[in-house]
Amino acid sequence: MNNQIVPRLAALRKLLGAVLLLSIVRATPLAAADWTGHWVLRSAGTAIFDYSIERSGSGWKVDWRRPAHFQLGSSTLSKIEGPPVTLPPSEVVETKDGLTLRFVSNGEPLPSIVLRHRTEGLASLTLADTFGPFTLSLETEAPALGPWDIDRSYPIEQLFATNAEMTALFEADQASRQDLHIDWKQVSVDDARRRKRTRQLLDQEKLQSGDDYYHAAFVFQHGSEASDYLLAHVLALAAMARGRPDAGWIAAATLDRYLHHEGSKQVLGTQYEGKNCRWTMEPYDRGLVPDSVRQALGVPPIAKQGSVMSTPPPC
Repeated sequence: MNNQIVPRLAALRKLLGAVLLLSIVRATPLAAADWTGHWVLRSAGTAIFDYSIERSGSGWKVDWRRPAHFQLGSSTLSKIEGPPVTLPPSEVVETKDGLTLRFVSNGEPLPSIVLRHRTEGLASLTLADTFGPFTLSLETEAPALGPWDIDRSYPIEQLFATNAEMTALFEADQASRQDLHIDWKQVSVDDARRRKRTRQLLDQEKLQSGDDYYHAAFVFQHGSEASDYLLAHVLALAAMARGRPDAGWIAAATLDRYLHHEGSKQVLGTQYEGKNCRWTMEPYDRGLVPDSVRQALGVPPIAKQGSVMSTPPPC
């Protein structure tokens, strides 16, 4: 046989084997997620929704236990009243990443509900591709729903993955300020690079969690323009709205820094400036905000603010 034909036949056999293996892999169905159990939406410890799910033949049997009446907002449930009711879906569609549930109430179709696994024991709920994702936790037994107060709004916990790159940017930002002999020129260059990348992540909507916004607020706090400090303040507010109450201090600090940059008086007392070999907080409007608000934001009261600077400023 021709010496050139033998290697060509061997290569052809390898190619056919690879094609056969690929066809087998593609024909093998992915293992379906196990949805068995009670997937519960809670607010402040109170169970409001319970999706009871169990395997039924080749599909899933679902019962939605919920209040008879409620009003859903972007992040709250309100006007909750009536006894709990159980609503079976008119259709359950299993997809590669979750379940789509369709319900009919009083002859009218309700907005579709999509459940997706997130982490072990947690799933997300999205309503009509508009509201959510809200957090569902897996429980082994059916919870007691309620009691509810019709005059109360119930905040709904939302589940957002934290961006690992943003966490790394924040950690680098903090680490650069821990050295006893800081090269501030190099830190300034690195700060600008971190702000540029954080801005890109924001614009690409890759930052969603409270942690993300908390980390991004610190990065922009170390900016140089009024817009940096203002954006940092807004990010701190977003962090608080998404489950980081400890973002109160950075919200306060960025507001004061913005005011100082614009030539206005700070109002909370987070900013110090070295002048004439002394630290000063001026200009400072101490009368606008009471200490109770400072305490809520994690800022020391006025009487203790002057003592926080233990080292003299550079002269």
